[in-house]
Amino acid sequence: MNELFRVNRVSAILDCSRKHIYRLIKEGKLAALQFGPRQTRVTRESIEKYVRERLNEFRRENAIDILEKIKNQNERH
Repeated sequence: MNELFRVNRVSAILDCSRKHIYRLIKEGKLAALQFGPRQTRVTRESIEKYVRERLNEFRRENAIDILEKIKNQNERH
């Protein structure tokens, strides 16, 4: 079975607020189970998926920046 984490733990892992974690859950970016009014649990798999997606997005953004810098340098020469 997939490991489950409390919202407080997820906020510590991702270094963000609990409010932000609840927002990510509401937006469907983190998968969570609701066991009661104050018993939300987030799956390890969804945390790992979210981190991978953010990392890939960061890499794409930086790759675009690098390609633009190379293009600008080539245009100067």
